[in-house]
Amino acid sequence: MFKKLIIDCEVRVVHEKARKPNFLSHSKEKIVQDIYKHPKINKAMKLWGVESLIKSMNKNKIKYALLSGLAWKNQKVLNDNNEYVSCCLDTYKDRFLGLYNASTYNPKQSAKKIMKLDKKKYVGVEIIPKWQNTNINDHRLKPIIKAVKKRKMFLKIYTAHPTQTLEGDAPYRTLQFLKKNPDLKVILPHLGGLLSIYGLFSPIKKIIKNVFFITSVSETMKMVEFSSKVNSKNLLFGTDFPFNNSFDQFKSLCELKKLKVPKKIKLDILSKNSSKLLGFDKKG
Repeated sequence: MFKKLIIDCEVRVVHEKARKPNFLSHSKEKIVQDIYKHPKINKAMKLWGVESLIKSMNKNKIKYALLSGLAWKNQKVLNDNNEYVSCCLDTYKDRFLGLYNASTYNPKQSAKKIMKLDKKKYVGVEIIPKWQNTNINDHRLKPIIKAVKKRKMFLKIYTAHPTQTLEGDAPYRTLQFLKKNPDLKVILPHLGGLLSIYGLFSPIKKIIKNVFFITSVSETMKMVEFSSKVNSKNLLFGTDFPFNNSFDQFKSLCELKKLKVPKKIKLDILSKNSSKLLGFDKKG
């Protein structure tokens, strides 16, 4: 495959208690509909532990990864999963850096927790608005945004493609947020719902100058080729393992290799862009 350093900037784990098909089945959590009702849930769930993630990384020669969990409205479940992520970061210090999944239920309390995050473990904070019954422009989230800025961390915002949903955040909502927060370091998965290609338009190019886009579009990796022609320096390789359609990291790597993109740019996307940006270069 690739002989150079590979960093996966979007991988997830789920704590053991939540690895059951009927977990919170009677709740109104949107994550239950999106994840737990999937027809291949039994196959997928076997990959949710950190051991499966490490096995996949070793198999695909992925040295480092940016790790986070899922986002629940249920505070206890969210806390349990954040604890599990924290344990994974401690156990595999040589493989991971982390994102903290902030609760949107009590933003002030979340802000206090963000101020205490160990920056040797965490590089930022993640919000998944569509599962947390909010959108990134909700004024109630200001304490979280303020804390992220104060800690000089990254904010990762789930942004859906226009074909997926208008709940949570679609590219337009995210763009409005970016306009209001030009000094914030932002990471957007799934190419920001293709917001990445609007760097072709000068007014938008200025707005997204501090934004980095993860290439977690495993079924449509050709979009990465288009985005690389706009600005290859703001692209970070990511698979969304084990929550992508192929339930692996291999397919994304294969599809990236096939793209009509210069080798140097592919290597930038695979690791050079993220290594210094996120601090993986300090791991040796």
